[in-house]
Amino acid sequence: MAAANSTFAERLNEAFKHRGITDTQEKINRLVAATGRKARTA
Repeated sequence: MAAANSTFAERLNEAFKHRGITDTQEKINRLVAATGRKARTA
């Protein structure tokens, strides 16, 4: 579990790791789907 003072990126990576998602492109695809933003933004 991420520490309370960890950065957003650290917490996000921890969440992906917890779900077994390690591939960078898969992380980007999930962020795009969840936020509706472009892959470039993610």
